[in-house]
Amino acid sequence: MPIDAQIRRDPDYLRVVYTGIVSVADVDFLISGMERGDYPANINRLHDFHDATDMVLPDQTATSMSFRRRKTMDEASAGQVRAAVLGANQSIIEAMKVWRATFYGDSTRYFMRICEDEASALDWIGAKAAPPAPVQQ
Repeated sequence: MPIDAQIRRDPDYLRVVYTGIVSVADVDFLISGMERGDYPANINRLHDFHDATDMVLPDQTATSMSFRRRKTMDEASAGQVRAAVLGANQSIIEAMKVWRATFYGDSTRYFMRICEDEASALDWIGAKAAPPAPVQQ
């Protein structure tokens, strides 16, 4: 089964978008796609990866990716990501491999927000994923 289909089918592989969680499968999909040169299919996923991991990447990995913690992607870093995805710089692939090994090990997923326990992580995910409340007229 293609890894992307597995992510959609298996509830244990929670997606980056709307949840703030990156699964091992997501990271592997990005790395393998970038190594194959499958850039168009991966550019948005790479941006999602950045948005989610920007909070907790280890300093040395964040430095090698030229991202900083809790920093929204500005035009300079967005351009750098595009350059990396287009093959001008392979360091982001290596950085993702370091990140994956650092945070996952043998586990199947890692909460991208540091929480007291799983319940508080799920509360945060629910709040982030909830649609905006309608504006009262």
